[in-house]
Amino acid sequence: MSPLSIPADELPDPAGAQARRGDAVIEGLVCASVFAIGWAALSHQALMTRLAILFFGNGIAVFPVVLAAFLLGTGAGAWLGCRRTLLPKERLAGFFCALLAAGGLSLALSPLILGGYAAADLGWMGKTQDLILLAAVFPPICLIGALLPVAMRVLSARTEGFRAAGRIYALDSLGGLLGAATANTLFVPRLGVQGTLSSQAGVLLALSLGLYWRMEKSGARRALALAGAAACWAALALLPARLERLYLSEISNGVPVRLLLHQEARAASITVVDFPTHREMFLDGIEEASTRPHHVRLFMLLGILPALLSEDGAPAEGFMIAFGAGMSAGAVLQSGAVSSLDVADVNGDVRAIAELFREHNADSLDDARLRFFAEDGRDFLSRSRKRYGVILADSTHPLAYDSWLLYTREFYELVRARLAPEGVFALWVPLSQLPEDSFRVLVKTFLESFPDATFWNVPGSEQSLLLATPRPLSIDLGRFQDRLDRIPKTLRLKEYQMDDAFRLAGFFNMGPRALRAFVGGETRLNTDDLPYGQRAIFRKSDGPMIRIDAEPKGLLSVVKGVPEERRAELDRRMSLAA
Repeated sequence: MSPLSIPADELPDPAGAQARRGDAVIEGLVCASVFAIGWAALSHQALMTRLAILFFGNGIAVFPVVLAAFLLGTGAGAWLGCRRTLLPKERLAGFFCALLAAGGLSLALSPLILGGYAAADLGWMGKTQDLILLAAVFPPICLIGALLPVAMRVLSARTEGFRAAGRIYALDSLGGLLGAATANTLFVPRLGVQGTLSSQAGVLLALSLGLYWRMEKSGARRALALAGAAACWAALALLPARLERLYLSEISNGVPVRLLLHQEARAASITVVDFPTHREMFLDGIEEASTRPHHVRLFMLLGILPALLSEDGAPAEGFMIAFGAGMSAGAVLQSGAVSSLDVADVNGDVRAIAELFREHNADSLDDARLRFFAEDGRDFLSRSRKRYGVILADSTHPLAYDSWLLYTREFYELVRARLAPEGVFALWVPLSQLPEDSFRVLVKTFLESFPDATFWNVPGSEQSLLLATPRPLSIDLGRFQDRLDRIPKTLRLKEYQMDDAFRLAGFFNMGPRALRAFVGGETRLNTDDLPYGQRAIFRKSDGPMIRIDAEPKGLLSVVKGVPEERRAELDRRMSLAA
């Protein structure tokens, strides 16, 4: 057959082949964009939850608010995107490019919106955290949500509709899975929260530019798009420093501070700053430790009480939940109460913190007797088969999302099962922002498991602890003082007026009888499935905050061997308490 006799439909069509290759490239870029959308969206939800905790506190209420804003934005965006799918084919892809770029940029800007609202004085709106979170989370997710139906329309013009829909859902789900799994564990430790979101915005911007470049034939317009994208990438690179300044302004409250450490780790954001008079350590925006006298006294008290109250004084194996700045760990190790100390903390990045508090933690992290485990303390204790002579819980706050499980009946029963017969358990109870009836339930729950419990308070502060002993407490001041004298001077007890047994016994605030009188007719208990304190957060108001009487109740019944020259002082304190 001669070439002239070849049918027209079998002749080579270079223009058609090139068009098909162009369509394949566009289709590939759209699919890559859908995957990136899922990756960025689920990362954004996880990271905005983290930032909400950083700026507004670590109550569990932030989780449903961020989730609600995310779902609302996704639904509203999908509805708006469906309305735009009626655009002509040639305009639809351009709209997808613009929406992709806008969504990416808004993702990167949302942390600054959140931080700016948190740091600014906005009257009634500044006090409404839910609206602030909605304003920060909703717009970028709405823009991203609108992309999916548009992408489905773009792909369905090139392939069967059901296949396009299946591919869209699969790619978006896989991207979301990657984003949720890697945002906090892989990207944040290397790039930070803002750096992660800025990088994701840069990827979405690059995909948008690639699509526009493929569709646009005008060289001038291509150059303009490239210049605009370069300017946006440069601006994205500057955003992390801006967010850090906003956060530093939030925690300093206008006081001049010197930043010593800001590390966005897998489990928490760690910040250590020097104020004019002291040093403070923040985890997720919450003050966890400082070198202020009342904080140091509390952490020392938490660590040395087991040694002072032990019946035989022999070192035992110890366990501690939460390392913090290492002050309590240093105190218990220096006290001689433990032969070894297992410490479990979900935040494994404690080395830098320990170095900055070396003067107050006695180099506890480098003590050969300390074994550190980067995992959840309650989980560790539930899997352990050891019986510990000393258990310390140096947690954050009873209302915090990461600590409330250390204030429930189930946890106390677990502690009882892991305590040696003569073991002692001490639990930090910070009273700031704790409603009185929440504290009443907390004490009631503790007494259910430890009927001989006592309550200790650093005078003039909200720093307190509950102490569980195997039998009713009895303090022999002579033995108390003898054991205090054996503690190395490196612990600096004298500097903090904790080297005197009589003065230290004054930290005692309530015995079992006084605690039961305080609880009164309260019958509620904090349990894993019904934590009363968490329900109090959602009610926003829960009556008056707890206030501790400075004078001890029941001290006479537990203190023995009071020197005659100090009897009058003790009698005076008891008369004031009455």
